[in-house]
Amino acid sequence: MGPDGAGAAHAAPETSEAVQHAIADTLRESIALFAHDLSNPLQSMMVLIELAMDDIPPGAPRDRLELALGASTKMRDMLQSFARVCRVGSDGEVRAAAVGPALQRCVQVLQRRCERLNLAIRCHDEPVADALLPAPQIELAILGIFLSALSVLGRTEHRGGEVNVVGSVPAKLGGRTARLEFGIAGIRGQDTTMSTLAFDAARIDRAEALLTGSGARLVRHPNASVRLEFPLAKARATP
Repeated sequence: MGPDGAGAAHAAPETSEAVQHAIADTLRESIALFAHDLSNPLQSMMVLIELAMDDIPPGAPRDRLELALGASTKMRDMLQSFARVCRVGSDGEVRAAAVGPALQRCVQVLQRRCERLNLAIRCHDEPVADALLPAPQIELAILGIFLSALSVLGRTEHRGGEVNVVGSVPAKLGGRTARLEFGIAGIRGQDTTMSTLAFDAARIDRAEALLTGSGARLVRHPNASVRLEFPLAKARATP
């Protein structure tokens, strides 16, 4: 094998190791955030159920039980979403994931943090919602982009902002490339004027590392937005 071939053979394990490090770092941060945020609805559910059992007389309104049910449902959704995201890249199995459900899972994982910080995540992904992501780690990269935005919006001066995700399939690229454009904005002062903010660079670097070998790429813009581009696979078949 010539020198070029030998170099390629040595490059592959390094690339794989870099991706695995990025996956581990993203999951580690997500687990810490998720475990902290999960305690709030869990505690609420326990208190509400205890109150309902202790002092709701027969025939009284069941508001507390309904609130407890809402808290437990939210916990279930968060746990299911997080478990699904955690499986990405953990066993080597490639699972086809549509863009819409992948975005929804990431938003659900971060739901409690968004509520606590009065943040909104708005996804306008209809043009690519059914498109299949070409590699499983892209879902973790999307979560990493959201984590990058939340790390900025979580600062005191920006609490009360939004993350916007817009999907598109540009005709100028022959309809073969799907795009997800991510932008973040915080509230500026008391007049609630929205100001464009830059993503946390280190977390975007990590999200970019996750895309190695996935067929996707991140494009950073001077206006602080981040674009995820990936080849447009065939849409999921309708049963």
